[in-house]
Amino acid sequence: MTHEVLSRNPMDHVSRLRRPVLTRSALAPEEANAIHAAIAYAAETMSVAVVAAPLTISMDTG
Repeated sequence: MTHEVLSRNPMDHVSRLRRPVLTRSALAPEEANAIHAAIAYAAETMSVAVVAAPLTISMDTG
């Protein structure tokens, strides 16, 4: 059984595919706190126990 041997890499002229840079989007601390407050309020009004302790998110700028 014989195998053909390529004299060079046939893909050497092809450049690497690049993914576009993703911009991540995150909630601001105020938005996260508002969502947590809304969940706590909903749990309170629906007579559902909230297991987690109160959450406060802040940005440390120092």
